Amino acid sequence: MAQLESGDVPRRYSVGLWLTAGSLAFLFCLYHLSATLVDGAFLPADHDSFYHARRIVDALADPLRMYQFDPRIHAPEGSWLTWPWAYDTLMAYLARVLMALTGAAEPMTVLAFVAPAWVFVNAALFLGIASRLRLSLPTRVLAMLFFTVSPLTQALHRVGMLDHHYVEYSFVLASIYFGLGWFEDWSSRHRAVALAVVLGAAPAFQNGLFILQLPVLLTVAWLWALKRQPDRRAALAFALTLVATTAACLVPSEPFRRGEFSYYLHSWFHLYVACCTGLLCVLASVIRATPAAAAGVCVAVIAMAAPTLPQLELGRDFLFTRLPYLDRIGELGSIPQDIAQGRLWRLTLSYSPLLWLLPFTIGGLCWRLRRDSRSASIYFLVQVLVGSFLLLQTFRLHYFGTFALILPLCRLLDDAREARPALFASRPRLLALGALAVAPLLPGLLALRLQHPAGGDDQYMLTRGIYPSLKAACRRAPGVVLAEHSDGHYIRYHSECSVIADNFITTPQHVEKIQLSEELLQGPLAEVMRRAPYVRYLLVRRVDNLRDDARRCGIDCPENGGLRRELLRPGLPAAQRLRLLGDLRYLRGAEAEPLARLFEILPP
Repeated sequence: MAQLESGDVPRRYSVGLWLTAGSLAFLFCLYHLSATLVDGAFLPADHDSFYHARRIVDALADPLRMYQFDPRIHAPEGSWLTWPWAYDTLMAYLARVLMALTGAAEPMTVLAFVAPAWVFVNAALFLGIASRLRLSLPTRVLAMLFFTVSPLTQALHRVGMLDHHYVEYSFVLASIYFGLGWFEDWSSRHRAVALAVVLGAAPAFQNGLFILQLPVLLTVAWLWALKRQPDRRAALAFALTLVATTAACLVPSEPFRRGEFSYYLHSWFHLYVACCTGLLCVLASVIRATPAAAAGVCVAVIAMAAPTLPQLELGRDFLFTRLPYLDRIGELGSIPQDIAQGRLWRLTLSYSPLLWLLPFTIGGLCWRLRRDSRSASIYFLVQVLVGSFLLLQTFRLHYFGTFALILPLCRLLDDAREARPALFASRPRLLALGALAVAPLLPGLLALRLQHPAGGDDQYMLTRGIYPSLKAACRRAPGVVLAEHSDGHYIRYHSECSVIADNFITTPQHVEKIQLSEELLQGPLAEVMRRAPYVRYLLVRRVDNLRDDARRCGIDCPENGGLRRELLRPGLPAAQRLRLLGDLRYLRGAEAEPLARLFEILPP
């Protein structure tokens, strides 16, 4: 029993805990199967999943020829994809293997279940971190219970999810796990190399994951200031492996081969960052901490950062949602904004009640450094601080700090048990404390009751009936479609046509394209033909809140002005060059109101 309460937990218990937590989480992630399996076909789970699915399916014949520049988005010029090559290439290979094993004819039939199955990988990493933190068996069970029932786990791994966030989560957890290993033993070159491989490969799956190098640098700087220098050979092995892994992963990247230097493309920017990180770690191993040395290092850091500042400004604007139109994307909502708007219950359901304990757990973690200032403890605190900061910025980045909601609390609970063993000696008292610890996790089960619409979007669920007409038209005569930018990924998924704008909002070009599409949709048809003569198809739909029965203005609602109202009115527009290809209606009681229409602009 004493062994189970200490950090030394037998392997059979860990394996059993992993299998149990992973299996339950897998089942929870299948709960909303009805939102993915619609009319006998599997659909992607959200906006970005539709584009991932399109890209993966296009590469099935030869995954190594995965396109990285798409001429069919941001038409007519096209644009680089801000998603690197690695994730979709891996998924294309995986789809081929699974289709061969299962005999499935449609790729989505097998791809829909990859994210739920991947939950076993992340469960293993989560439990591995708990092991590196030397948590007792009861607190490991508590941590894995949180992982299992957390709505954040369900959101990342739900059936149909093809967006790469759950793999990003894997790299976050892996960087913590392998980082704790290295900082436990500075002299271990093997552990340094393992961490470097994770950090070097991460940007190949998502460009922004170069940020995982920041907690390592901050910890090295902290320890250097405490005159705890890393082992020279281990630091050199870390630096060389980081640069080599980053370079190897960049070879398949077309932007890299073309000399691009951009944070939002997998490019020379990432190799430069890796070189800077490696150099600073090596310097920390050979230079003693003195005021003069600290001043010199600060100057070197400023000089290194100078070439990246223009790119980091773009990253800052995305992180703090300063780019136009980002506030329209649900996953970019922030916790401070929701608190200001009084959405406390929604935050509690989305993050669990442990969110409100985060300031206290961070404070407790800082306080415990007074008696446990091991290098690994400092690294864990740095990871908690960085992860919590990103967690608070946008829901999009929650996986950077999900671990901080539970693992620091578990560490503090073990500290309390060690400091006050009498408090935990009584069985009734222990059961009461256990119930108190588990209670905040239970609201996560309420998230299962929330219904997800088909494709994760109410508008898509209403208008998906028009895409077969668009698919047939684009097969006959591909062209550019003018539509709402939020429909861009759906159009690319369902057809061979091009779009002017979509939900990619990272670069100035993306913003300009959304602005152009909105101006065209708000103006008359003649303006479209004048400013965008390359447009062949018009897909217009109502953008007012159809479920607001208090407003019965229909297509005359102010939101439906311009081209929407012109093309949704009864009858065909006066223009002779339009052909109606599809017409959807919305049933409100016994009335059928216009919902969406698809037109083809005929050649003059």
